[in-house]
Amino acid sequence: MTTTRRTIPTAPQGEELEKREGDRDRYRGVFERFGAKQGFRGTQETVLLRNIVDANGNAITDNLWFNLTKAFEALHLQFGDLVEFRARSEPVVKSQVRWKGVAPTMHVEYRLTRPTMVRKVTGQESSS
Repeated sequence: MTTTRRTIPTAPQGEELEKREGDRDRYRGVFERFGAKQGFRGTQETVLLRNIVDANGNAITDNLWFNLTKAFEALHLQFGDLVEFRARSEPVVKSQVRWKGVAPTMHVEYRLTRPTMVRKVTGQESSS
């Protein structure tokens, strides 16, 4: 009996994160704003970081959302603050359910998870 494995396409923005799957590395991002998401446990506050780069300054992705953990909350973030953290790259399978009778579409996205050692590097991002 032969089993065929279905490949699920990767979202373009996750290509750098895909290469680092499972690795815990140091990253930096610029704080953009706070947000919120609805979940089965109620509303969860979130943090949006943009222009995510690795320790060598290589661009990783344009933006990422994180849960507002105690570590992020303790920084008292303001727009433009540069934040450094360690995180692990992990895949997430996303599916979009269509209307009745149409098969769902699926793809894999990569994200940074479990941020630790979160610290504010500067008060504001330099504009040069």
